[in-house]
Amino acid sequence: KIDWNDMSELSSVIPLLAKIYPNGEADVNHFHAAGGTGFLFGELMRGGYLHPDANTVWGESFIDYCVEPKLKGGNLHWDKTPTKSVDQSVLSCIEKPFEHEDILSDYLEIIKNITLNLLFYVAKLHRKSCLCIVKLA
Repeated sequence: KIDWNDMSELSSVIPLLAKIYPNGEADVNHFHAAGGTGFLFGELMRGGYLHPDANTVWGESFIDYCVEPKLKGGNLHWDKTPTKSVDQSVLSCIEKPFEHEDILSDYLEIIKNITLNLLFYVAKLHRKSCLCIVKLA
């Protein structure tokens, strides 16, 4: 069983490569524009922090996550994500991480509260959808 303490231990070893809220002022849009998950996964694989051959939900491996969809001439194409950060104030390379310390422990209580609130919200939504099904029947 993995718990928040395990995540905290991992965060003390894995370098911080993304400065997005709450660790920075950038939001998810800035993160995506700077290179997004494709760049981040590529850097973590290059640094030996992410196994490229690990099973994933989509694709064969994490290497499949280092592409992004583009429309070209009305057709869908998969282009490789950047190998260099487009905005180094948001995404950094493995050689120059923002921090290399346990930043997760600072946010552990916040994360726990968000998780509990999210679970409560999902349960509430589930209950409403069940009520809708009962009313329809």
